[in-house]
Amino acid sequence: MYETQHPGGEGPELRRAKQSQKRWSAVGRTWDYQELLSVLKDRDAPDALANRLTEKGFFVLHAPAELAEDAQQRLVSQSVVSDNDICLK
Repeated sequence: MYETQHPGGEGPELRRAKQSQKRWSAVGRTWDYQELLSVLKDRDAPDALANRLTEKGFFVLHAPAELAEDAQQRLVSQSVVSDNDICLK
């Protein structure tokens, strides 16, 4: 991505982008399971979406215990590094 030089400091677009990034870092990665339930009417959709969000590193608050446990187990299994994953240069 390129950045336009502005005389006298950063331009309004760059300021908006920085503010947006700060908001995303603070609240954008967190989802509430109750909100998913209210939006997704299909019975299995909230669980599937909560699992997908968790796999991508998002936080899902107020999820049922079994979903939270499954997500935690997946994160642990993904973080294990095997000898085959290590490349020596």
